[in-house]
Amino acid sequence: MATSDENASNCFKNVKAGRFHYTTGARVETSQMIMADGEYADRDGGPFPACAVWGQSKNNAGFFVLGDSPIKDIYDIKPGTRIASLPGNPASRNMVDALLAWTKVDPKDIDWVEHNSYSDTIRSVMAGKTDLAFAMPLSPATYEAEKQPAGIRWLELNADKDPEGARRFHEVNPLEGLGLMFTGV
Repeated sequence: MATSDENASNCFKNVKAGRFHYTTGARVETSQMIMADGEYADRDGGPFPACAVWGQSKNNAGFFVLGDSPIKDIYDIKPGTRIASLPGNPASRNMVDALLAWTKVDPKDIDWVEHNSYSDTIRSVMAGKTDLAFAMPLSPATYEAEKQPAGIRWLELNADKDPEGARRFHEVNPLEGLGLMFTGV
């Protein structure tokens, strides 16, 4: 039997308790469970030995800004940068924390703008309420953003150009890979 729940930590708790044999879990959430990070640092939710099967294809994701943004690359992210946040999604916050580790910007120095949905995080950049957001290039909201007059620009995370930055990124988020985005906007 399988379980699905919007809260990944509940899914892992059910598997650990033997109520289910398997569950969905993103790489970041699985990593957090294995490392007993955040909400997974409790007796019922983790860590526990897990067998992982990734039943999905490679997905592209990254960070984008408005096409005419003064943020030209990740090193332009400074204290006070407004970043779209989705508090109910620890995986997306973990990605942003990894980006900030790469750039050596303390998350406490970021102006976090909280939203209730993924689409709202994308739209907040287009409305000028935030400077950047984490996004998937195949999502309808990202296509909508690309159609706006200024368009969008993806920020490059090039491990070859900055291996130390990439090392810091992977210390925070060890299960994510870096590569070319080859689909979507």
